[in-house]
Amino acid sequence: MSKSATTTTNNNGKTNKVGTGDGNSKSDEPIYSRYPVLSSWEFVLSNTKDPVSGMVYCTDEASQTIILIPSALSAQQQSSLTLTTEVRILNANCIVKSTKLGDPNPSDVESMSFPVTPIHKKALEDRERRAIRQAEEVFRHINAKVTPEGQDVFDRLLKACGEVSWKDESIIVLNQIQVDPPYGPDNCKILAASNGKQLLGSGSAQEGLDRVRKIVSDSRKG
Repeated sequence: MSKSATTTTNNNGKTNKVGTGDGNSKSDEPIYSRYPVLSSWEFVLSNTKDPVSGMVYCTDEASQTIILIPSALSAQQQSSLTLTTEVRILNANCIVKSTKLGDPNPSDVESMSFPVTPIHKKALEDRERRAIRQAEEVFRHINAKVTPEGQDVFDRLLKACGEVSWKDESIIVLNQIQVDPPYGPDNCKILAASNGKQLLGSGSAQEGLDRVRKIVSDSRKG
């Protein structure tokens, strides 16, 4: 058996008709009209024993919800709600009794009426393109064919040297040094140019090789 609709009288002498508490509202009046923003109310709900009171921060017709904030908040606090503010979300269809405690204060209404920041489509599109490029860059650095140890060596070399790429299962560092599986210090070698000569002078090449070997060695220890 469904509960009958409840009527209640507010402090202004107006009688409000509210929901039945069984999930069906008996009023065709929109909730933003029944419960204006910044008006204060005490609600009795079908699913709680204790009354719920607060100031209406906003309402949503689609979900039939009412957002309440503590009535004691100042106008400045109301206009800059943070995640630490106590917020209650109520389903209007669960209200079996409502008592109006106060009307909106004109100064509070004015403080809450701030313009919505315009949305710049071009800025959003640029942000989306940057996010896609970053994601593609991350995927390029992942090699599904190699072992986790090999991927870890790659990531460490990328962080230290900046320019690192995959060639099959081998790691190419700065287009000068190659690290082959199983990615130990002894698997590092200096690349040769197409004419068979080293890409760098013997001194520079050896210094780069020593640095890569140290990074590889440290990664295996970690």
